[in-house]
Amino acid sequence: MAGPRASGQKLYVTAMCPAVQLTHGPLRMTVTVDGIRLAPAQFTQGGAEATFDFALPPETVGKDPIDIAVEVSRTVRVGADVRDLGLAFGRFEIK
Repeated sequence: MAGPRASGQKLYVTAMCPAVQLTHGPLRMTVTVDGIRLAPAQFTQGGAEATFDFALPPETVGKDPIDIAVEVSRTVRVGADVRDLGLAFGRFEIK
């Protein structure tokens, strides 16, 4: 996606954390932008959508595209599904 158009704009990430993900405590989400690790966010409630905002590195202003990576502190398998699941993402936006 395109980077911020102006200094001070933030990255907003909206995701849903399944309640089963919190069985072993809060779930940490780490976002990396162009290789720069941003302050982590933490999910403490499951089953509801949550939006977190992240300050973007100054060098991303006007850059197109920027590379965004997301990591979670653990994954879970649900029922017979053999995939390792983390979060369900709704939106990534810069404003």
